[in-house]
Amino acid sequence: MSSSDRRSFLAAVLATLPLAACGFEPLYSQGGRAVALQNQIDVDFISGRAGYFIKQRLEQRFGAPDTGARYDLAIQYSTSARALTITTANDTVRLSVEGTAIFTLTDRTTGQVVANDTVTADASYAAPTNAGATLNTSPAATRVSQENAQELVAQAVAEGIADRILLASDQFAS
Repeated sequence: MSSSDRRSFLAAVLATLPLAACGFEPLYSQGGRAVALQNQIDVDFISGRAGYFIKQRLEQRFGAPDTGARYDLAIQYSTSARALTITTANDTVRLSVEGTAIFTLTDRTTGQVVANDTVTADASYAAPTNAGATLNTSPAATRVSQENAQELVAQAVAEGIADRILLASDQFAS
């Protein structure tokens, strides 16, 4: 190990010392809060294609629920679209999709709401509406772009929900 490598290593070790003093504990450490939530969150049915992506991503983060899962996760999901770029000919060539999820995590044993919040995410896509546009003008290509944006938004919302639950888990997970 060269002397510059040793200095870098020592600097990294010394930089982590204050974290131990403040009570920092990684979420995914053995016995950490994220581990306590694995397979313990049952995500309620969310209708539609986006609902599938949200549930799939949450199950990737928390694992498929056990039959005796401790928590129920209810999610109300909605989307909206708006024009981002409008040409001088009044043609919309770029759209934005925004997804909003209001979630409630309930402890099945006590019936107590342990976490609830609102999460939003957005993505945009090209959607030219005239034959003179220099971008893809195929209706099929526009549809695929729209579906990809909707999928990205749903997955980003799910990530936001998982992050909020994990951050709040020090209040309820054991």
